[in-house]
Amino acid sequence: MYESIVGASSATPCNGGAQEGSALSDRIDPRITRKVRAFEQAGVELASERPVSQITVAELADRAGVTRATFYNRYGTPLDPLIQVLYDDLERGHRREDELRAQGGHSAPELLRLATADIADHVERFMDV
Repeated sequence: MYESIVGASSATPCNGGAQEGSALSDRIDPRITRKVRAFEQAGVELASERPVSQITVAELADRAGVTRATFYNRYGTPLDPLIQVLYDDLERGHRREDELRAQGGHSAPELLRLATADIADHVERFMDV
């Protein structure tokens, strides 16, 4: 189930010095996307097993299958990838609510019910964390 959550995660583009506005600078290197997803998945898995305060960079990098240096190129603490996963998951719900508002035809109580259901789903998905 977690992989579907991470699948929509946002990775920061690395454009390798390409000029702004070019097609190349708008693409995200697939290697970066894989590493980000690996760190996020490892963070959720480890946080499901024990308190986040007990997770080390070394074991997070090991679980993700990358080096500690790679971790430090992107994050500052072992909590950062987990925060990103949780934030991205909640943001998907916000975007969905914004889309429904833009479409119109939904009453305020209906939008509230849908938003509450999205939050309940989020809590259920990450209950072990």
